[in-house]
Amino acid sequence: MKIIQITIAIICIAMNIQAQSMRQPVKLEAGLAIGLLPTFLKDHGKTIVQPLALTASYRLAPQFSLGLFGGFSVTDTRREPAIDGSMTQCRNRFISTGLRAAIHTRHIEKWEAYGGVSLGMQFSHLSVLEGDINYLKQFKQFRTNVSRLSYTGFIGGRYRISPGVGVFGEIGLGVSLLTTGVQLRWHKGGKVGIAKR
Repeated sequence: MKIIQITIAIICIAMNIQAQSMRQPVKLEAGLAIGLLPTFLKDHGKTIVQPLALTASYRLAPQFSLGLFGGFSVTDTRREPAIDGSMTQCRNRFISTGLRAAIHTRHIEKWEAYGGVSLGMQFSHLSVLEGDINYLKQFKQFRTNVSRLSYTGFIGGRYRISPGVGVFGEIGLGVSLLTTGVQLRWHKGGKVGIAKR
């Protein structure tokens, strides 16, 4: 219920900001990032596919954006002994996707900071690499497919390399705890570049 209330509040704020800034140039942003600290690092797993994340957002106003995100990673759990002495190990194919809203600072020369919240779904598809699946189901509550609602915050910073290209770093709980990547921006008229403020 709390998540729904927060989501409704974000949508209302976004609509209000949009109504007050109809004369602002339309800006679209898209980012591609790689995870530096996988979410499952604490489980001492082995990263098979480095976390990758995609974002796309629309600037409703110079200081507010609303967008979509998606991420993917593959991690092997550490090998653990079963009761009978045999070893068990699983592979987790993890997907995270949903909506995100962010508040941005004004540019300080080529720098910009931002922070916000995301609401989405996380999916894990688990497969057994080693061991008895019946043992895992009985004693480890193993399930092949797991999904859950995810609500988290994030903060980040961006540096503009050129009018339409920038790099960014972000901390948040998604496919990775720390990501870095490249961002493209389009201003009104369809050209890649920074819209005038």
